[in-house]
Amino acid sequence: MEEKEITSDTVLTDVKTVATMLKKAGADVRLYLLWKNKKETMFSYAETSKEIKDSFKKRWMNDYNDDKNQEITQFNVGMEKTDHLMFCSSEEFPLMKKHVEKTNTENDPKQFVEDLSTIRPKLNLVRGYCAHIYTDEENLYLFGSTNTFNSLTKSRGFGLIGNVGDKEITKLSDDDLIIGFNPKTTCYIHNSVCVIKNKKGFEDLFGLLEEYKKLAEETIKLFSNYPEFYQGIENFEDDLNRRPILYRSVVNFGKKTGIIESVSQHLDEIKMIKENDAFKAKYKDLKINDKGIVYTRSSLPLFLSLLNEEPVKSIITGNEFFAEH
Repeated sequence: MEEKEITSDTVLTDVKTVATMLKKAGADVRLYLLWKNKKETMFSYAETSKEIKDSFKKRWMNDYNDDKNQEITQFNVGMEKTDHLMFCSSEEFPLMKKHVEKTNTENDPKQFVEDLSTIRPKLNLVRGYCAHIYTDEENLYLFGSTNTFNSLTKSRGFGLIGNVGDKEITKLSDDDLIIGFNPKTTCYIHNSVCVIKNKKGFEDLFGLLEEYKKLAEETIKLFSNYPEFYQGIENFEDDLNRRPILYRSVVNFGKKTGIIESVSQHLDEIKMIKENDAFKAKYKDLKINDKGIVYTRSSLPLFLSLLNEEPVKSIITGNEFFAEH
């Protein structure tokens, strides 16, 4: 079956569906704490009271069911931080489906830890939560971040603080094992839709840095086809691995099919862009000679930034190089 395209209208419709679901008396919540065991994200089930369950429904309502959320942007790996909600397919990245599947109570063996006894002694490993909110007809997976006692003493910005027992999370008492649930959520998954509130949290939750690295490595290989133009590029991958936060920038321009080859064929235009008043100061430390771009470790951010400039991308599209600035 062909997958239906997800649009902002699809998402707004989904928000209405979920809002209706959460208002039903029968909507229940299963809460899981998320923590790392080496590279694997583990889920530990936490029994909770009705009051705590209701707090996660309220979190969803506060972050997504709002008239101000009419402008929704499609998520892509190269996008900058935005205050708008973002969306993507719930199967766009491998860990999304894997995380949801871990909450399936019918799995044999179960893919989650059935109580908190394993994680309670090492609560500092907990990095977030998944609240599985469900009725007989619908399943919603709400993800967010947590913090433990040492951090909570420095900040009062948490909407819920609770004690962690061997099996359950309860409201705050005199117990010293305390966890806080950030009032702002990361994202939610419902059917084919994922709606994102916090971009960085979303990227961390679903291991997108590793995804960016894999995609960046494919793009990096293409530079070696044009060694005369991209001078010194043989050191690019090693330099990039020292600054993994920049993988996303490589992926961003790499999405433009043929950009690496096209740029290598338009040296004069690249020089024009670099010397344009809008870019001259920014790229004064990026060297370009009569053969092409001279790459150095110190110029790594400038090199990536240049390839992501709209005038450079326009080399492929044929649009005007310079808009008004």
